[in-house]
Amino acid sequence: PSSSEGTGPRDYTLMAWRGVLYDRIFSRYLLLTNTIVSCVLDGLGDYIEQRIERNETQDWQRTKRMAIMGLFFGPLDHYWYKLLDKRLPGATVQIALKKVIIDEAVLGMSTTAIFFEGMSLLEGKSMKDAWENTKEKFWPTYKISLTVWPIAQLANFYLLPPVYRVIYMNVINLLWCIFLSYMQHKTGQHNQ
Repeated sequence: PSSSEGTGPRDYTLMAWRGVLYDRIFSRYLLLTNTIVSCVLDGLGDYIEQRIERNETQDWQRTKRMAIMGLFFGPLDHYWYKLLDKRLPGATVQIALKKVIIDEAVLGMSTTAIFFEGMSLLEGKSMKDAWENTKEKFWPTYKISLTVWPIAQLANFYLLPPVYRVIYMNVINLLWCIFLSYMQHKTGQHNQ
């Protein structure tokens, strides 16, 4: 590339992702790719958490429930990032900071609540018990999320092109899902 194209280290890193990955998967089947990756990584997060917990046997139903939540969150994230990019186009620091604030205030809070509600309902708990579980775990979890997601999202919104946003967030989310699985199951409640 010529110097007039404005390539720098960031541009060369992003160019490395192009080619087969972008042309054959991301650009053609982005929603499907985001959904599958979210499902797999949410389930993997629970699998890893169960290994950390040193469970004698893997609770595959628990892992399946986490994966089901990923099936929900993949499309949600996909369309959310498209909406943010449409409403706040560009990748300046100021735009990225606005996106981070909106993301945390809207998506961060709602997905935390949806996670605990959804997991509880998938475990067979009543709506009342699911709500109690959410009330108990929401604020401690959300406070910790505020130490993780704003930094990750700033990098996401400032450095990455939109096509890679959900995939990048899912890689970070793998670590987050390990934590969420811990939070959901830390009280010693047994899944049904």
